[in-house]
Amino acid sequence: MLSDYREPRTPERMAAALRSLSSQPKPSEVVIPGLLDGLDRVQERLKALVETRAPFAPAYHQAAE
Repeated sequence: MLSDYREPRTPERMAAALRSLSSQPKPSEVVIPGLLDGLDRVQERLKALVETRAPFAPAYHQAAE
C-alpha cells in the first residue's frame, strides 16, 4: 500500500516500496498506540450513554373504567 497520496502512484514507486520492505520493522514489532483499544472505547461510550439517560420509569396505563 502506498500511503502517501501526495505523491503520484506509479509502478516505480511501488517497486521502490517493495524493495524497502526488508529494511522495515516486522509488523509484530510495530506498536501503534490505541490500535487494540476498541473494546475499551465501546465500554466508555456505553457507560456514557447509560449514565446520561433518564432513570427508567415504568409506564403505567390506567384501565378505562
